[in-house]
Amino acid sequence: MFLIHGTKKIQHKVIWFLEDIKGFTERKLYIFSYFTGKKEKCITVLYEKNKLSGEVFQQKDVGQKALDTISREQVRKLYTSDDIKIQKGKPFGWVYGENIEIHDKKCNVIAIKQNACDFYGQKETINSADVAINHC
Repeated sequence: MFLIHGTKKIQHKVIWFLEDIKGFTERKLYIFSYFTGKKEKCITVLYEKNKLSGEVFQQKDVGQKALDTISREQVRKLYTSDDIKIQKGKPFGWVYGENIEIHDKKCNVIAIKQNACDFYGQKETINSADVAINHC
């Protein structure tokens, strides 16, 4: 995921899922990076939901404040978006189906592959079927 901020290209790095603290739940820390010249700068966005009011707060930090936020929240990190991709290896959570047609040189469908896909980019082939071609 890329965001454009002025003339800078900001690249999404990782999401940290954080443990709850007093008064706040559903805490996530989004960490982004961008380059200014040859130096990499950091941006963080902390999302948290107030337990009593249900209101969602977000705190954006750039540069040294972002690095301070990362070091402060490091001890509260439960897992990251990268952990989900690496640990599971197979589709995780909600899964949707994807059918892929395989064609020969004459553009005839010769097989169909069925994949189970999740929203983290992981896929697993669950079925494959050959298609009979009638030649006239």
